[in-house]
Amino acid sequence: MSHRLRLHLVARTLYFRRVGWTIITQRLTAIRKDIIAQCHTKFIGRGMGIGSDRRLMQSILGDDGLVTYDHLTLQGGYFWLVKGHQVNYGMGEQYMAFETFGGDATEAIMKQNPQIWDID
Repeated sequence: MSHRLRLHLVARTLYFRRVGWTIITQRLTAIRKDIIAQCHTKFIGRGMGIGSDRRLMQSILGDDGLVTYDHLTLQGGYFWLVKGHQVNYGMGEQYMAFETFGGDATEAIMKQNPQIWDID
């Protein structure tokens, strides 16, 4: 059995069993364009907005998404922009931005909601 046929059978089996892939990189342009095109949902984090990565981000997020990315970069913190089928705004053409917790998230939630845990 050829290597190509084995890869095809593995891909079919994974598709049949609804197994997905997560591709992580520090450079968007390091991933082949056909792979990016087949990704249904794309998460883009901070520090990706320079050079050819910026042009690729613009093609993914659009002009408005790129402006939002720039605003979040100036604001600082740890953020993600996501676009695709997992974003429940319409048909996958809308992007969404969110920020993640820094530090101990449980402690931050407890501190902001002392009435729940009777914290002084």
